Amino acid sequence: MQLFRFQKGFSPILVTNAHSGTIVLPEIAEKMTDAGLAKPDTAWALARIFDVQVLERAAVVTANLSRYVIDLDKFDDDRSPATGAARNALVPTETSKGEAIYQPGVEIDAVEITKRIEHYFLPFHVQVQAELERLGECYSRAVLVDLQATDDPEAADVNFGTLAGIACGDGVREILDLWVSANTKKYSASID
Repeated sequence: MQLFRFQKGFSPILVTNAHSGTIVLPEIAEKMTDAGLAKPDTAWALARIFDVQVLERAAVVTANLSRYVIDLDKFDDDRSPATGAARNALVPTETSKGEAIYQPGVEIDAVEITKRIEHYFLPFHVQVQAELERLGECYSRAVLVDLQATDDPEAADVNFGTLAGIACGDGVREILDLWVSANTKKYSASID
């Protein structure tokens, strides 16, 4: 089974999409509830928002596994990459609505989490790191765009989070401003 899809890039852009995967391995699925198997927190259509021409040239790493197997948008010690703070689990046990993902009595212990880190989390991030390094060598720098989704009905269709400019330089921020301006007829968009 292929853990993720990889498209080699021909521009200094790397797009990661960690939450659109839908595969749950049979040995994990048999322990899940109906709510977990429904995978309500999957970002089903996330990649369709972005311009196809940009994605044709960009490197893309897209998860095939469900975020309920392991959330690839975490550090491997459960901290948020955006803030460094602890937040939702690396191996979630509840949906974003608070529904149990696993059947009563099923425990996701440290041994299981370590196994999932080694088998599913690390290969995804090794690929991301290798492509960032390759793009950096080819173009002297690279831009990582991490696609996210929210079920917040008040949120913009596209929201570029830059941590108030901390996560990107001024040049990238200016490009994002231009994209937002050029696409307001297609999508509602905001930055930070």
